Amino acid sequence: MVDYFLNFIGMEKKNDSSETLKRSVDYSYRAMMSDEVERIDNLEEVAITAFDAIFGGSDTVEIDENVYPIRQTAKSKVRLVERGGYTYIEQNPHKDSKWAKLAQEGHQIMWVMQGRRYLAQVKDGKFLNLKRKK
Repeated sequence: MVDYFLNFIGMEKKNDSSETLKRSVDYSYRAMMSDEVERIDNLEEVAITAFDAIFGGSDTVEIDENVYPIRQTAKSKVRLVERGGYTYIEQNPHKDSKWAKLAQEGHQIMWVMQGRRYLAQVKDGKFLNLKRKK
């Protein structure tokens, strides 16, 4: 688990197998995982906050007392926020899809993604959870 976490946060493990390092990494990993649970619980709230900032023309968005930049993709120039493994990105109106067509017609559409998975959509300020019920 220590090796996995160090790789996850982009650090290499030195030839140091001290208990201090293991305890520190274990604590950090548990803290990160508890934050992940919190983020999932308030996904709708965070998505609406990101939506308001992206479509409100802001350069930054404040979420849970942290400020995140709103940036644009290099190629398509759509605006997005990245936070804690989640990406909040506006619909590209230049694509060939029903969602792009709606965006061209003036609808404001934002997607919540984790990696390549679509988790939720915010359309004209209304949140839709795309995760399947189990």
